[in-house]
Amino acid sequence: MLAEAKAHVINSKSYASAKTLIDIAASSGYDIGLHLRDWEGDRLIFAFNHAGVDYFPLYAFDPEHEFNPYTAMAEILVIFGKEKSGWECAFWFEGINGFLSGKAPKDLIAVDPNLTIKAAVLEMQPVVHG
Repeated sequence: MLAEAKAHVINSKSYASAKTLIDIAASSGYDIGLHLRDWEGDRLIFAFNHAGVDYFPLYAFDPEHEFNPYTAMAEILVIFGKEKSGWECAFWFEGINGFLSGKAPKDLIAVDPNLTIKAAVLEMQPVVHG
């Protein structure tokens, strides 16, 4: 099941290697290469490693603001804390979310960041069994 989830993430085309991401931003005139690792270290974005390559979520970057990370991404990563690995973050952002009316968080982070943040808060609330 984990292998299937990872394959889904990789095949989604929502993630790119650092080199590809830097090239995409450069094609719009922005140089994010110097910032990428700092953003990851500061938890403004996340990455996961697959086959020796780090992948970053394309939906984390705002093309309208020089490809800087969306503020909501950092807020969500604060909510997740150290409890979610890069892969686990990718699984959550890719997954269909009932709170988001059956949409994936990756599809709403740019258009409804507050709702996406609320979904992250709900994700991290403990499950109460009756």
